Parts: sequence; C-alpha cells; structure tokens
Amino acid sequence: MAKPNEGVARAALSSSRAIQVIGGPGTGKSQAIVQRAAHLLESGTQPSELLVLAATRSAADALRSRVTACGAPGAAEVQVCTPMQFFEQVLSCPEARAFTGRTPRLLADFEERILMEDMKTCGLKPKRLREMLKFFFRQWTELGDEREGFLVEDDEHLVHDSIMRHLRLRNAMLPAELGNLTVKFLRDAPDAPAWCRRAHVLADDYQDYARATQLALDLIAREGLMVCGNVNEQVVTPDPYPYPEGLAGFASTHDGTEAIVLTEGLRCPARIAAVGNGLAQAGDMDERTLVSAGEAAEGGEANGTAGSPDPAGPAARGDLPGDVRFVQWVDPNAEFKGIARYLKHAFAGTAAPAPAAGTDAAPTAPLHPRDMAVVVPNALWGRSIAKVLEVNGMPSDQLVGYHALKGDPRDERRCADLRAYTLLTLAADPDDAVAWRSWCGFGDYLTHSNHWCRLEDFAEQTGMGVVEALGGLSDFAEPPFAGADVLAARWREAQALLAPVRGKRGFALLAACKQPGCDTLPPSFEELLAPLSGTEDAAELLARARGRLERRFADTDAVRIALPSMLVGLEFDTVIIAGAVDGFYPGVGAFDVENDEDRQRQISEADRRAWYLAMGCARRTLIVSTFQKDRAETALRSGMQVHRIRDEHGEAWARLAPSRFALELGPEAPVLETALER
Repeated sequence: MAKPNEGVARAALSSSRAIQVIGGPGTGKSQAIVQRAAHLLESGTQPSELLVLAATRSAADALRSRVTACGAPGAAEVQVCTPMQFFEQVLSCPEARAFTGRTPRLLADFEERILMEDMKTCGLKPKRLREMLKFFFRQWTELGDEREGFLVEDDEHLVHDSIMRHLRLRNAMLPAELGNLTVKFLRDAPDAPAWCRRAHVLADDYQDYARATQLALDLIAREGLMVCGNVNEQVVTPDPYPYPEGLAGFASTHDGTEAIVLTEGLRCPARIAAVGNGLAQAGDMDERTLVSAGEAAEGGEANGTAGSPDPAGPAARGDLPGDVRFVQWVDPNAEFKGIARYLKHAFAGTAAPAPAAGTDAAPTAPLHPRDMAVVVPNALWGRSIAKVLEVNGMPSDQLVGYHALKGDPRDERRCADLRAYTLLTLAADPDDAVAWRSWCGFGDYLTHSNHWCRLEDFAEQTGMGVVEALGGLSDFAEPPFAGADVLAARWREAQALLAPVRGKRGFALLAACKQPGCDTLPPSFEELLAPLSGTEDAAELLARARGRLERRFADTDAVRIALPSMLVGLEFDTVIIAGAVDGFYPGVGAFDVENDEDRQRQISEADRRAWYLAMGCARRTLIVSTFQKDRAETALRSGMQVHRIRDEHGEAWARLAPSRFALELGPEAPVLETALER
C-alpha cells in the first residue's frame, strides 16, 4: 500500500493513460488532482488542453481556487467546472446542434414541473406515469435508449414519444439527456470541434457521475483520464442517477490503469477518522478506504469556499487528535439556541473545544463563519437555525436544494419569483417557447395543460412554431380550439408587461420586471442577479440568472448550512450535524412500513453515505447534536420516529431516540452528553 505522499505523488507523476485514485475522506484525492494539474502544466500541457471536473458547482469553486493557487504556469486559465456545465457548452456548438437537432436549453426546476403536468394528459395514472418517466430518465443516463427493446409496451411508446415531442416543440432539454447526447455527438459526429476534446481530464468524486457522464469523459480525454473518489461517499448531486460501479470497476474497463489507494489521513484528525470508520463498518461499506491516522499534509483537501484557508494552517494540525462530541438537548429550540451560542463564542475565540449541552463551550482559536458548517436534515431545520443565527448577528448561507428558485407555478400567491424570472427570459428572448409555456400556466392548478397541448397540435397542423401560433391566436374571430382564448389573454398580458421593458438596462430593466402592485422584486430572484452594475441588458442578466439556478455556496464569509450530501468536495474547520434523531437520519422512508425491506435498506444506506461524507469534511471538530423530545404533532408530521407520547402540562410531547447512525460510530465514539432543563 502506498504511503500518503507517495500515493499522491504517484498519481501526479504517472505516465499511465488511465489513473484510478480511491481513498477515504481527507486522504489526498483532491490534492492528487491539484498536483497532477500542476505537473501537466509544468511539463508543457497548455491550459486549454486540461479539463478539471467536480461533482457540484460549490466543489468546482473550491477546486478551482486550489488549482489556481498551485503556482503552475497558466493554472488560472484551466477550466474547472462540473460535467454538466461542460456538456452544455459542447452541445451548444453549431455542429452539435446540427447533429442532435436539439438546443441545450435546460429546463429550470419549475419549468420541468410544468412539463410533468403536461405529461399527465397522456391519460396514465400518476404513479404509473412517474415510474415510467423515472425509467426513461435513468435509461437516458445509461444510454439504454440505444438497446434493442428499450420500449416494449404501447404505453411506453406513447409516453416516450409524448415527452420527446414536448421537448422538441419547446426547443428544450432535460438534465438527464446531457450526458447521453454528448456521448452520441462525440462518438458519431465526424465534425466535432477539436476543443470538445482535451488532452487530459481530471475528475473528482467520480462515483457521483452518471454512467453516460463517465462514458463521455472517455471520449473527451485524448491522452489521459484520472478519476478520484470513494464509493462510500456517493450521494445525490445535480448529475442524475450516479453510477458508483464506474469507479469501483474503472480498472477493469480501462486497460493499463494505474490504481492507487490512499488510506492515510491528511486532513481528518484521528478521532474523526475513527468514528467515520466505525460508521462505515457498521454499514458494511467498502473497507478498502478506511482511514488511518496521519499527519496533516500541506494543502489538505478542498476548502469550504474559494479563498477560505484554514486559520491554523494544515501543518499546525498534524499532532491534533481532533475533537468529537455527541450532545443532547431538551428540544429543537434548545438545540437551535445552543448551536448559535456555540458558534458565537467560536468566532470570538473565547471558549473550550466543543459544546457540552447547555454550556457556552467553543474552540479557543478565532474562526470565520465560512469555516463552520451546520448539517441539517431538511429545509425547515435550515431556516430555523439560520433565523437564530441572524438574531445573534451571524450571517449564514443555506444550501438545502440545488434549485435557487422556489415556488409553485400552480399557485398565483407562490409564483412571484417564477413570474419575474420568466418575464426576464421573455425580455431577453421573445421566442423562448419554454418561457411562454410557463407564462400561460401560472396560477392554474393544472397549469392549463390541456389548452397548451391543443396549441401544440394546432401549431403542427398549421406548420407554425408554437410561439408563432400562440401570437396569432388573437387574430381569430372565434377561438380555433378550446382554451385558445385563455392562452391569447396570457399572450396579451405578457406583451403589455414586456413593452416598457424593451430597451431598458440594469436597474431600470429590473424595475420594469416588477409585478403589478409590487414595490420590490422577489428576494430569491433578485439574488440571482446581484450585484448589478446598472448597464446589463436582458440577455446578460438572464445568462447570469441561468448560471446561478443551480445553487452553490456564495463567496461570502457566512456559516454554511446544508443538507449532508451538499458538502461533497468541501472541508470545514468544524462540522455540526444537527437534528440527529431517527426519522431524520436515516429518513422517514427507512421506517415506513409501506416500503419493503430492500427499499428501507436503500434509503438507510443512502443517508449513511451522506452522513459519512459530512463527517469527513471536518478538519478539527465534529459535533453530533440530538434532542430528547418535540411536540407530538410536530414530530409525527415531520417524520421523527416517536417512541412514546407523554402529557406535559396538558400538552402532548413525543419522546425521541438519537439517530441510529450516532450509535454506530464505533468504540472511539464519545458518550452522550446530556444537560436537561428542569
């Protein structure tokens, strides 16, 4: 087994065309990518011939910062992004658009939900339709649509033809298609531009990529492909349907692979590594990547955000055992306040290494908010903790979903952000059929699906584009089909709103995008566009908004609040796992009697991997935080596993159990610290 620095150096200097690097949390996988990028650049590889990939945009931001800082010539010019970003770039070139007959106009989350409403007009029961669509999406990510017999039943042909027709008429694309179409283009098109391929591709967290994504990387890399990862850390990312088998079996599918296993800890202190190992062993996870204690190496792993160095410096942590605490509060409110109190003192550098419940303990060294991550089980927990932090004067940045715009397109009261985004889209491109589809559906509980589907039929029958047909509906004395008058009214409404927007820039443009009766723009929409110089036109603002629709941590000094899976590729001084009760970790589906044992086990294993990932992001302190009870109604509604219910002063309270994961951290796990309020 290679020693840590030797393993990283082997990966960096290897002459093999295929390199596989697997290892536990903090063993140097990302550092191997940085060092190999530096070696290739110093050996004469042009920055334009190097592509570095990460699983999420936040991870790409962190990795880009490290590649830039490596000091090699041209390092700042190396493209560091997610596979989906690169695929969208490839499929946007004229040659790809001619080959596929498609445009990579990706649907935003709410636009995809409207498409799903339209799919209900196929007449299938919703459950059957959802299952069929999930099957199609997965097959696309595995190139299963090229297999003979991909579609068997008449219903499958009907649904597949229907969704492809909707996408074609709207000139749109789904994320699950990106890897699929990129493979077909690079494999079969004779005139693919040279820039679509790179001499060397370095891919981090390869276990989180879909199979089509992995196959595309084989086609992109002309001379060398290096993949790094750990199947124990496979989590859900924006790349749908990850294929961890591609990492595990990489050597068998790539002749001459140099396989390197990293086991010595370069980031996680000994105690954190030990409890991570315990969780992995309790879940029968891959034990090849269990981490042994090691000294911190210069560089560590990826920082939590670009420009966020460890305040003590990696070398200064080499002899620290690290600190792990398992604390229990009375109820959620006590937990929220306790975490806020701990963080407040941590930033002041005035307290001890970890919080006992009910105390003001905190690390001795002053820290920045960006050095701290609070892992939450759901968006409600995230909002609650953020609110308490705000009251205490601490900024936070939440990442509890990959989609920046929230709201229900069917509910007029909950779609202000969606309407503002759609109006900006139409201001930038009046022929965007996806935006017109959204506009015509807002506020209707069925998003006017029947009306729109009739419009598509009408457009095809008359040989017009959908937008052209929509714009011509007002010219008819009598509606040409049922619902045409409704769509025509929506067209006129949008045109009236767009008239004062045309020609405007910056602040004046956004002022014109405000909805009637509203003095301000919706906050989450405004965040997509900040900061404004005041000179941007609609196309520039739309490009900025679309680039931020996939959420990432902002480059600000704020406490990171996130679901555990969203810490992939990042590291922090301290990680606090909040809300550690059964029903949250693992999720309620692991206990649902309507799920068979296999499904319960799948849910539990996925949540275990996410926990394992989050724990391994801590470079000094790991805190697992649970609570004893909550109001019975709240506990039952949110999915907590209630052991019993007691009456306390005329109110029903549910008694809860700590997460089973917290009880599976091995012999090095700390005892539960409890401080009950009387």
